[in-house]
Amino acid sequence: MIRTLPFALSCWLGLCSCFLFPVSLARAALDPETTKPYHFLVVLRIAENRLATPVFREIVERELGDSLQAALGDLAQVKVVRDHPLLKEVEAKGLQLALNGYSVLSDTKIHFVLIDYRNGYYEIEARQYDGFTGLASPVVRHSSTADRQLVARSAALLIDQDFGLAGTVGQIKGDRIDITLRGGALGVPLGRWVQVGQVFAVTQITQGTGHQQRSFRMPWTLLQVLEEPKNEVCRCRLLSRWQNPLPQEPSVLGYRCLKLGTTQGRLRLRLVRENDKLRTPVPAVQVRIGARGFDVDSNLERISTKQDGLVESAIRYDNVAFVEVRDGEKLLARVPVEILDDQTITCPVNVSSETAAQGELLHRRQQWLRRVNESLEVANNLVNDLNRMQSSESALARAQAGFQAIQNEMGNLTTERDNLRAEGAKDGQKGILLSLTEGAEGIQQLEGLRTKLQGFIADLQASLTEEKDPKRQKWKELAAKAKLLEEEAEFDKAIEFYQSIRDGGGDTPQLREKIETLQRARAPKNPAHAKAQAFIYETWPKLETAAQINARLNEARQAFETCKEVGDRFAPQKLLVAYRLLTTRLEKESEGLNPEAKEDDRKTTELIIALAPKLKEFNEQVKEYLRTTPPK
Repeated sequence: MIRTLPFALSCWLGLCSCFLFPVSLARAALDPETTKPYHFLVVLRIAENRLATPVFREIVERELGDSLQAALGDLAQVKVVRDHPLLKEVEAKGLQLALNGYSVLSDTKIHFVLIDYRNGYYEIEARQYDGFTGLASPVVRHSSTADRQLVARSAALLIDQDFGLAGTVGQIKGDRIDITLRGGALGVPLGRWVQVGQVFAVTQITQGTGHQQRSFRMPWTLLQVLEEPKNEVCRCRLLSRWQNPLPQEPSVLGYRCLKLGTTQGRLRLRLVRENDKLRTPVPAVQVRIGARGFDVDSNLERISTKQDGLVESAIRYDNVAFVEVRDGEKLLARVPVEILDDQTITCPVNVSSETAAQGELLHRRQQWLRRVNESLEVANNLVNDLNRMQSSESALARAQAGFQAIQNEMGNLTTERDNLRAEGAKDGQKGILLSLTEGAEGIQQLEGLRTKLQGFIADLQASLTEEKDPKRQKWKELAAKAKLLEEEAEFDKAIEFYQSIRDGGGDTPQLREKIETLQRARAPKNPAHAKAQAFIYETWPKLETAAQINARLNEARQAFETCKEVGDRFAPQKLLVAYRLLTTRLEKESEGLNPEAKEDDRKTTELIIALAPKLKEFNEQVKEYLRTTPPK
């Protein structure tokens, strides 16, 4: 089963408060960058209209950059630009969806500012993405003004709400935690940017199978500021729904955090059923809300959810509200919830006590599955990159580093799987074992990629160390790439590489036999087979959305049946490769959906839910055919 919904839909129920963790987190792998200023990039897009003259654009750009630089001083180096690789996606999808699916780690803090002119007003939208933590600010800020001379100032005020200092999580003592603030050693007073009571979101930084690190926000986990920063250190209180919110798995490099633009306001919370991917509301359960903690003071408010699962507090809370969810006297969850203007926060809960006991274990499983899928994507990208590289010491080094990284990641993922399996075997957790199957299959796929790399490295080493003839080196390089292409079911491209070897003087009987075998297998047996091959290779793997995939699923099945009729074992192998690509795209598409708020998103979510098992069933049919049909 593939994951088809945003992670928030599967944040499983846990019963916890501000727990004590006498543990020290290793942070050697993460540089807190206390002496580095923020690289603050403002991407300014002013829509075309008759009032947006070149002079107006230049004035807004200059005034916006100057005001931000003056406010931030030595803390940041501000640059305003009009273009960015992500801007087209922002324009197409909007700031909410485009940045929700973005997860590139870098040393740059990016703030997108979109300005349009409608009905006599300049409408301004802004949202931040912080590359240091891999987190986007939770809300899209809006402002409008009829005065063109106030456009730059209005945009600067929006940015100011979410500039958000970032930090690296240090040692945990009880429920106290010290964070080291980026840029904290630059001599800039940080009290303006971090105040007592405000909260940070937390992100986990892991080392993937490639060179780049990855980030993942820890859901329902916040750090609340207890004291104003002292130099670069800020003391916080750890708040979480989970008993072990900051786990130290083998691949975890550490944790970073980003200050949220919280405010004083009313809590708006919608409770939905966590076992229902359409986020069906949970009505008539009691919500108790506190201002200082779960056990520190009495609940200030007691409210029952409405038919739509919504509760709205009468009292205004500063930065964070402490929410208990109860069904009668049964405690279902304790959740810290950030206060973000009038934004409604959706929280999945489960009223089943049996499932509630498995809450945190299922949460850990979801994180593990995410890492398995990401590792597969990185490993496949590595194989594709190596196919494009020339034979060289750098290519060998890249392949060796990738091989070692995949091996390490497989060990980490296997260890985590075994830990989950052991926890699932305990009393009260039965039933979780069956849900580890998908991740185990992913680990097997990683093993296959590791084997491919091992053969590639051996061939490349022979090319570089044993063969001095440049022609022979080239032939070995092409042969190694052709082998990788065969493994990825790119048989036509593999034939081209083999033919290049033959045409370049490396002709041998074995090579001729190899080319002839592949050509015979790839040759269409009839017009229907040719059409099926073209669809499988050129159309099916390139579909991007659930709607596109669903519309052509029957065509894919028919193409597969045509291949079976003529005994083709090669094109179906491409279907297996395409399955990985398509399921990853479905997952990414689903992450930005908001089905309980938008009807179109709800329809897309329903389509993805229905499509996922159909794709998996189709993939299993292809695998079974290849397993049981001998080569001719």
